[in-house]
Amino acid sequence: MAITNVWTRPQLWMPAYNPIVWSFLSDKITEPNFSYVVEVWIATPSFSGRITTLYQRPSASGNCMVDVSAIVQSYLSLSNFYGTEIGTSSGNLYAKYGNQLGSGSTLWNACLEVYLVVGEQYNVSGVPVIFDGSGGQGTPGYTIVSNYSSSPVRAFPGAIPNPSSVSNIMSTSVANSFASPYIMDGNGLFLTRLGTTQSIMPGQHTTLSFLNQWDSGSPGTWASTVQGIQMISYNAAGGSLGTQFLYNNTVNGGGPQTNDAYTSTSFGIGTSILRVNVGTSRFTQPAGTAYYTVQAFRKSSATSSNTPGTACSALYRFNLVSPPCSDLYPTVRVAWFNDLGGMDYYNFTMLYEKSTTSEGETYNQSQINWDGAYPFSQTITGDWWLKGGKKSFNKIVTTRMVLQTDWLTQAEVDALGQIPESPLVWAYIGQNTNEPVSLIVTNTEYTYSNVAQQKLVQVTLEAEWDKIQPKQNM
Repeated sequence: MAITNVWTRPQLWMPAYNPIVWSFLSDKITEPNFSYVVEVWIATPSFSGRITTLYQRPSASGNCMVDVSAIVQSYLSLSNFYGTEIGTSSGNLYAKYGNQLGSGSTLWNACLEVYLVVGEQYNVSGVPVIFDGSGGQGTPGYTIVSNYSSSPVRAFPGAIPNPSSVSNIMSTSVANSFASPYIMDGNGLFLTRLGTTQSIMPGQHTTLSFLNQWDSGSPGTWASTVQGIQMISYNAAGGSLGTQFLYNNTVNGGGPQTNDAYTSTSFGIGTSILRVNVGTSRFTQPAGTAYYTVQAFRKSSATSSNTPGTACSALYRFNLVSPPCSDLYPTVRVAWFNDLGGMDYYNFTMLYEKSTTSEGETYNQSQINWDGAYPFSQTITGDWWLKGGKKSFNKIVTTRMVLQTDWLTQAEVDALGQIPESPLVWAYIGQNTNEPVSLIVTNTEYTYSNVAQQKLVQVTLEAEWDKIQPKQNM
């Protein structure tokens, strides 16, 4: 005997910034100088193999408990969040995190697979010997994966709060896991905290992120990944004005399928989380559009066809609203990385105040002209008046802004409450949608009002640009 019990296995989908814990027991813990030998293995689009080996003494109860979250975090690559929000090429519809144009690159690591291969080490005749975890001598060979079948854990860049994270760790089934609502199995949710009804103005950016699989436990089947995203535009009376279907394939920046009419596809870790561009900056809506809907579809037949199959997500509605008539406060659209590993966007329309502060050093300059024939100019000409006195140099100007929303519901407030917690926040000011400003949120305030038995809240953000502007030395 060797490894006799595996007490805890992580869920199939796990937020990488929460604990990813295995616990197990060997029946050899009474052997002299006993240690568990734990190999951590990962698979990304650019690397697959063992990344570290841990030697761990048994706990007081004899068990081994290992949390690998801190290890896998360093292998997540989350560059080019802005990728799907610009451009007009077809390859810009979908994007894997870390791949700006969505095609041709295999170095994104927005999600990775992780599992353990374990064994034991103890002394035999006074000499340390490694055992394979199944009773024989040799390198560790007892593989421990997720709590679903033989699938490794899929770690994605989420950081869900307690008690959700604790409940997710202790759950023993995929159906009861944190990720269950986000599986595209008929009513799956996109990775957004703003709900299924959102607002957008003409020419604005919006992307939706999603777990690219409708069957959480059957990777490799002909219909395991999302077939595409359907967008339908409507007028104020609810009449359809047109339909667009955004196929999820490698040509459009997604995948792993390579064409619209695929019949088989294998689950790919590099395309396990995708972002799709559904903003009005990318898709101009027909005249008279009051709102449009967005919904994910999956293949519903093994027959080769590019016809949209079966809806596999909830229906999301984007209400098209007009920009404020007043130029006093330009609209600021704030975007941020949320705790689900997706993006959220919201318009601050009620207030935009900009201020600047400057810091620098000074030196005292002599008024004497040491390079000329005379110490001072003999005529009041040229730049003689510039010389002398205290001068500034290395001046740096920092820009700050105060933003305010209209009155919000509590659900909207809960979503916006993630902005000061987010590691990445940026803003589009006014009509300038191609030059986002990266923000550091420094303060958040809430104003409350009760109207018709409903509590409304107004949110004010104070933020500063994290790119300071240097000025010239004169």
